[in-house]
Amino acid sequence: MEEFNELLTGEAAGQLIPPDILERNGNDAEIKFGELNQHDNKLGKDEERRRETINQPEEQPMEDLGSLSDVKSQFWSQSLNVIRSDYSMGDKQQATKRSAQNLNKTHLCTPSKPVKSKIQKPNTPDRRMEEKEEEKEIDMREIQQMFTIMMGKLEKLDGIEADMKEIKHSLEYAHAEIADLKRENETTRANQEQARTKLEKLEKDNATLRDKIVDIQARSMRDNLLFFNIPEQDKEITTEIIHNLLETKFQIKDAKEVIKIDRSHRIGKKREGNRKPRPIVVKFNYHQDREHVRLNAKKLKGTNIGVSEQFPEEIESVRKALYPELKKAKAEGKRAKLVRDKLIVEGQVFNNKS
Repeated sequence: MEEFNELLTGEAAGQLIPPDILERNGNDAEIKFGELNQHDNKLGKDEERRRETINQPEEQPMEDLGSLSDVKSQFWSQSLNVIRSDYSMGDKQQATKRSAQNLNKTHLCTPSKPVKSKIQKPNTPDRRMEEKEEEKEIDMREIQQMFTIMMGKLEKLDGIEADMKEIKHSLEYAHAEIADLKRENETTRANQEQARTKLEKLEKDNATLRDKIVDIQARSMRDNLLFFNIPEQDKEITTEIIHNLLETKFQIKDAKEVIKIDRSHRIGKKREGNRKPRPIVVKFNYHQDREHVRLNAKKLKGTNIGVSEQFPEEIESVRKALYPELKKAKAEGKRAKLVRDKLIVEGQVFNNKS
């Protein structure tokens, strides 16, 4: 009610409802009898005009309300326009009542019940006085109800505005989080790409180093030969065993003087029982001596003793896979030999895919 009184005071009150209506009281009963008859005629015409307005309401298109502050301004402006237009229609006493009723017809207010037409009663001064008092009370109640509805709707708009601000803040925070995650994802992707490039380079370098190590090992073994199935003895000297083998089986005279051996030893741990003897690896001082012994290994045919070149484990696994193909090629009468990790058949390098 305090808000309603504030709205009806000051300059705003003068714009909404003329002062003569607000100051009207019970002394208005002293209107002349002739003026009351004219007033009754105006009331009848206004009542017909009001009924036509109620029965045929104009359809107002729903406009885009825009922001919430624009909604509030539009609401108050429309209220003022409705009251001013009704007041200018002629009857000042019915102006406020029609304003409240027409305002309820707008798309911003809840529509009120239509006013029923009044039955014409005897036109006496006392009756007109009572009707005026009743109309004044009805007008004040309707105006109060109208502004109560208006204030309720404004409070709802304030709540909606607060909710929208909170939603906007939440969306801004979510967008910021998404932007941060996107930047972190891009950084992680770049780091992964760098790591992948480095890993590929390391793998290539590792393969190159592994090939180099295998080549160095093969070169260090190029003067070595392996002797198999030579019986083991306690406190044996492998170099003397090999020299005796060269003289007796390979038929090399003065092998101790002719064939220079740098060192020799058995490979692996000593085996218990009657197991197969461990092979002896022999490193010759000169590659020519090593080749002389290897080429005369055919003289060992018919014995259990075997001679072969020594290679690193990587090359040895490749030779083992190629050995069946070597036997097959020789069985077919082809010239074939193993050179390190390659099989040469009829002067061509053997390819497993072929």
